Amino acid sequence: MRIQTKGDCYNITQSMGFAVKQPDGKLAFKPIARYYQDTMDKAVVDITSGAFDYNTVLNRAVSEMTSSGLRTVDYASSHSNRVNVAVRRAVMTGVRQVTAKISEDNAEKLETEYFEVSWHRGARPSHQEFQGKVYSRDELVDICGLGTVTGLCGANCYHSYDAFVIGASERKYTDEWLAEQNTKENTPIEYNGKEYTVYKATQHQRGLESAMRALREKIKLLESGNADENSIIAAKAKYFKTSDEYVKFSKAMDLPQQRERVFIDERALLSQLSCLIT
Repeated sequence: MRIQTKGDCYNITQSMGFAVKQPDGKLAFKPIARYYQDTMDKAVVDITSGAFDYNTVLNRAVSEMTSSGLRTVDYASSHSNRVNVAVRRAVMTGVRQVTAKISEDNAEKLETEYFEVSWHRGARPSHQEFQGKVYSRDELVDICGLGTVTGLCGANCYHSYDAFVIGASERKYTDEWLAEQNTKENTPIEYNGKEYTVYKATQHQRGLESAMRALREKIKLLESGNADENSIIAAKAKYFKTSDEYVKFSKAMDLPQQRERVFIDERALLSQLSCLIT
């Protein structure tokens, strides 16, 4: 995970860092980039080991960082994300890549050069083209883009791939079934005068979730800063309006609500944390 996140944090001075309380009670100083990478490493290990579930680990990591004063992560590409978005993406990508290494080890033991890529609803168009099919190791790279940021097991990719033995393994998805699903997902559905494919609908849903997270934080800041009551009421009204739209849109598009994405910044585990900013 250290290799995967190397260079992600950008424009951070060396004089800034975090003093993190160790198991023995002592404080250990860490530069912000190192702190971020170590937190991501621990999250991936906790999930892949089965010690903690996915959402518990995400909430713990985000709560620790935000409680310590970290709000955004800036990338070398000049792109910036809020901590909860950056953590979710980094952890998900790390877990997928660890799983991929396990699949490759299994393939080596089975003496096969072939793999079956998983399928999921709402895949981005470029991934929709290759999901659910069987490929050789070289084709995973050439066709599926394995090893690239935008390809298989790259950033924000939900796909995995499993060892496949030609003549012994049976495909989970037929070409006919895949074509049928693609037709369904690519047929636009109208909502409030706009048309959405399944992929575009999921992207709009993510946008609504981001808006709700931002509003929740705004409300907390207004309340902690003793802002005037009208400002707080207005922010809450906007939040509930966005939340209502989220429910309606999700139902119209037949998409499951993912409220955990909205509440990931909650500090329910704050009592378990001991990270102090210096």
